[in-house]
Amino acid sequence: MTSMEYRSEPKPDVESPRQGNTMMVPQDTDTGSSFLEGESEKHLLWKIDIHILPMVVLLYLFSFLDRVNIGNARLYGLEDDLGLVGNQYQVAVSILFVTYCLFEVPSNLVLKKLRPSRYIASISVIWGIIATLTGITQNYGGLIACRLLLGVVEAGLFPGLITYLTLFYSKRELALRTGYLFSSAAAAGAFGGLLAYAIGFMDGISGLRGWRWILILEGIPTVLLGVVAWFVLADEPDTAYYLNEEEKALVLRRRMRYVGQTASAQKFHWADVKEGAFDWRIWAFSIAQFGIDTMLYGYSTFLPTIIKGMGSWSTPEVQALTIPCYALGALAYLVTAWVSDRTQRRGLFICIFSAVSVVGYGILISDTSSGVHYFGALLIALGLYVAVGLPLAWLPTTLPRYGKRTFATGLQLTFGNISGVMSPFLYKNNEAPRYVRGNAVTLGLVGFAGIVYGLMWFYYHQKNMRRVQGFEDEKVAGMTDEEIEELGDKSPRFIYSTSEANVVLNGSLSFLNNWTYFTDEPQKDFDQLTKTSPYAGTLQAFSTGVRFLTRYGHLLPLHGTTRLWASECNRVIETAQHFASGFFGLDWAKTEKAALEIIPETLERGADTLTPGDTCPKYIEDPAKGHDNGVNMLALFQDVYIPAIAERLINDENNSALGYLTNLEVYGMQEMCGFETLSRGSSPWCDIFTHDDWENFEYARDLIHYYRAGPGNPYAGAMGWLWLNATTGLLRSGPEAGTMFFSFVHDGDIAPLVTAMDILKDPKVEDRVWRTSSVMPMGGRIVFERLTCPTSSAKDPSGEEAFLRVNINDKIVPLPYCKSGPGLSCPLKEFVDHVERRRSEVGDFGEPYPLYTMEYHFVPPEERAKDDKGNLLPWGYVYKDESRNPRRPPEESGPFGKRRNARYDHARSRTRTGTPAKKENPNVAEFGRLFAMQQEEEKTRSNTLPKSTSSSNLDNARKQTDKVATECILYGYKSKDSEWKVIDKYERVSRGVICEDYPRSDPNSTSGYSQLLSGGDVVIHSNLSADANRKSKRYAGGFHWIKVTFDSTIAADRACFYSPQEIDGHFVFCELYHGQGPAEDVPILADSSAAEQQKSKATRTLTTSRSTNFLQTNERSTLPRSFTVNNLSSVPDTEEGQSLESTPTASSTTATGVDVLSTASLQQRNIPQEPKPESEFMTHIPTVRRAKLRPINEALPPQPTVTERVLRSIPILSWFTGDIVGDGPQLKEDGTFDYDKSNTYWRFWYMIDMVIGTDICGLREES
Repeated sequence: MTSMEYRSEPKPDVESPRQGNTMMVPQDTDTGSSFLEGESEKHLLWKIDIHILPMVVLLYLFSFLDRVNIGNARLYGLEDDLGLVGNQYQVAVSILFVTYCLFEVPSNLVLKKLRPSRYIASISVIWGIIATLTGITQNYGGLIACRLLLGVVEAGLFPGLITYLTLFYSKRELALRTGYLFSSAAAAGAFGGLLAYAIGFMDGISGLRGWRWILILEGIPTVLLGVVAWFVLADEPDTAYYLNEEEKALVLRRRMRYVGQTASAQKFHWADVKEGAFDWRIWAFSIAQFGIDTMLYGYSTFLPTIIKGMGSWSTPEVQALTIPCYALGALAYLVTAWVSDRTQRRGLFICIFSAVSVVGYGILISDTSSGVHYFGALLIALGLYVAVGLPLAWLPTTLPRYGKRTFATGLQLTFGNISGVMSPFLYKNNEAPRYVRGNAVTLGLVGFAGIVYGLMWFYYHQKNMRRVQGFEDEKVAGMTDEEIEELGDKSPRFIYSTSEANVVLNGSLSFLNNWTYFTDEPQKDFDQLTKTSPYAGTLQAFSTGVRFLTRYGHLLPLHGTTRLWASECNRVIETAQHFASGFFGLDWAKTEKAALEIIPETLERGADTLTPGDTCPKYIEDPAKGHDNGVNMLALFQDVYIPAIAERLINDENNSALGYLTNLEVYGMQEMCGFETLSRGSSPWCDIFTHDDWENFEYARDLIHYYRAGPGNPYAGAMGWLWLNATTGLLRSGPEAGTMFFSFVHDGDIAPLVTAMDILKDPKVEDRVWRTSSVMPMGGRIVFERLTCPTSSAKDPSGEEAFLRVNINDKIVPLPYCKSGPGLSCPLKEFVDHVERRRSEVGDFGEPYPLYTMEYHFVPPEERAKDDKGNLLPWGYVYKDESRNPRRPPEESGPFGKRRNARYDHARSRTRTGTPAKKENPNVAEFGRLFAMQQEEEKTRSNTLPKSTSSSNLDNARKQTDKVATECILYGYKSKDSEWKVIDKYERVSRGVICEDYPRSDPNSTSGYSQLLSGGDVVIHSNLSADANRKSKRYAGGFHWIKVTFDSTIAADRACFYSPQEIDGHFVFCELYHGQGPAEDVPILADSSAAEQQKSKATRTLTTSRSTNFLQTNERSTLPRSFTVNNLSSVPDTEEGQSLESTPTASSTTATGVDVLSTASLQQRNIPQEPKPESEFMTHIPTVRRAKLRPINEALPPQPTVTERVLRSIPILSWFTGDIVGDGPQLKEDGTFDYDKSNTYWRFWYMIDMVIGTDICGLREES
């Protein structure tokens, strides 16, 4: 058993630039590097700009235009044409923001999962179509529906764009790029007014009012932009088609300059979302955004109305007067955003421009001239976009973790857009022209938001000063660099800004005057220490695998797969992979010699034997004796030895220009020695410190691990005992459980194991046994060797005895309590007794938390757990709560020895469910048995039926069509409550199967034992064809009709032939389904004139067979006959009486299925019949129907409506309407795409489906 970790050393706590020195300076929010250093970065930024900015700016421009152009449409008669009264217009404006707000956060959370380029492009096309169709609404209800749908789709755009920009731009460039977006909103206001003015002259063209043309023509470009965005936008820098490999690496380096920008931090984690939900700063920003956005939506939507109330201007003049306002706002924001990026100041500018807008609203409220009022409107525009846009660039840059940033942006915009629901009601018609109440409320909310932003500015400034002065350094003392980086915005480094100092350093620090980073890509957080150079950890891991092969290669199994476990950390996973390459061969994954299992390190997963420290609440939460105990001890010792070092470096060596050095910074310098030595082989950082300094540093490292998770921590023993106990079980089982097991964990998980073994407990400074450099070095490992030696007992001369030997980092460590075996080994039995004894000494891991779940690894397949979807997991579970564990006899073999939990002294299960086998319902079992018997009887009966000698050719010809699933509609029944009767009746009439799982019995009745036994509402089908499955899953219906799918054309023909049927006093008709329901969705009473009229014109056209072979002998003999109501006296409700499976004998001369006359048929011919001329069948050929001449209005294809004609007359939009689309893609009988019969439009989308795997044509079979 071995446990390893190879990892890169932590990044130093003091960062250094490539040239010059470092100094820590406070900033307004957080840290950054120098602005756009080098020509390569300028070229890269220009390249990203030209590929991203035009598209996102245009998308947001038309998005904003589609949301607020209803204000321009109002000036051109929207209210009058739709008959809006009261506050209906305000409701129509605000209702969009209801769905907009509800879907912003969910849309932003799925952005990265659904691929940003595809998601943004898709919603753009959809909302463009909705915005265009809003122009043809005819009433208030249609307008509300369009606005609601528009809010649903557009909700994902703006927060998605903000999050998308953070993937490519650093915080030094984000404000200006966000400024471009808001400037496009200003351009939408100005451009929208100008465009509306021009489009207004189209009033009356094609019979449409001007406001309709405004909405239609401003919506069409969005559809085109969405299509282009699909191909232009890249998902992230790593997949950007317009960047080469060097530029992709440069993007990553630029992003990694900032604290918290780790690879893990850029992935989505629900834990980050949860943390964001409880962060008061995010809520403060969101509440302030609500106040600011009240100004945005009120001003943007009602600016034309406000200006119109200032004087007696015409509509075109009003539109022209809006343009200077938006132009001023856009210009002000672009300039301010550029300065803000340069200075990294956000709060100051927000407060200043919020105050400017407040003054503007004050002028609008005042009783003065129109010119002064218009000046107030200009002041509002001057501050509007700065106050609205800069917070959206401020908050994301304070949150380096992607999940938290995504949630925060979505929540911030959600609160902001809630104001869009309220703002329309602030400007009522009866308060014109000054709108005092609306302007006053907006003034108050903007002032409130400005105060909140001012407080946040002060808070961040104070927080930065504390971090710069080192008051929060103790929070991360002793933590590795990766742990510090994972803290995100909680890291004390987050607010630091590294910049070149204009000083020359002296003494031992003088090498920094010309020193450069010792890695090729310093911004990668030193990750390459595990990837390159001869001193890299990856080489060490590979070499260790090779040495293990030399030492333990004879234990490799000849067949099967060896499982390796690794905790979810990149450096741990890479260590396992490189070790496997050295031990199993470079092709270990392809040859399946080994399999790597990753154990997620999340609290919600419960505890596990591999990384118990992450899931022990008391260990994590106890500030005095838990995880922080090691840091506390380190801080105490740093206060003892580091101040003297700092004093020497600053004062004695004449480096006072650096100010002062904190304990964390000096400690980081000492760690830098190890980093650079690992990469370069030597380091000038090592020469800064004396021999005593290094002795103290080593002891400081020992203190961290000894008290964090070693013998000095009271929880360490209980955590390490879990892994020790599991390992002991494997050792007891011997080779039967497996010959080798590998676990790769953090160094912090090695210490608890050593503690549980009760070794290396001496912490004193001189001659101490516990030294981190020997117990947990980089790539430390512990190997448990099970040795078998023959016994010398006279009673059992052929017997064997098992021994245990512990190898820590290639050194055999004797166990002080047991070393009587050969070669410093311990008898396995004595070791097992010691492990059992240690359980009582170290305590029970799950004692305080009885509901905790423990993961056990290396379990057999039959004991592996399942997830919520039923997928088999590689581990099993056991619960502290005995009632949740299964009660089954323990097995006596397996990877963990006997299936008995030594901690709880009872049999345990490693399955999640852990319950006895579920007893089968006797009713269901009986029903299944009866159904199987019925299937067997039918199969036997069909095999013994006589087959006509003259119909064999017909049977072969009809074989391909008889079993084709056929869709029909049943219509005219009373209500949905009687729908089950209709389906049940027609299924029996057709003597086939309706493929849908619709009820065949009253769903409102109480099911009893007899109903369950007889089948009741249970619908069991044989295996359906792909065509039948696809058709049955496609629902269509109304209040009095429903589409059903018969399993064959024969069943459909019978159902149509015997239509209508009287059910509950109503006539229910059956017709073939042609893509639409009946002309009217109404009930048809049996004795009504409508019933007679419907019977006279109801078509009972059969399928392509045009044959009556579907009729039974006693049914066809009466043909031809009049089509009156078919009560189907010959088709009883039950299947009793004459067998319905008999096959008629066809005439060899006509092959039409006309039967040989029998006595029964002769008797039926005496039934009175109506005159033959009224029959629908031909006189001489009874199975052929007469052709009926239809009225001319029915014979011609339906004429397009006015709306359809208008849409077809519009360029580009006509591509998506009319004959080019048709009724859909043409399909073959088996449900596949018919390329020959489909038109060019559907051929194009079929090729798209084939290339990129979409399902636009709807051909993919639903599982």
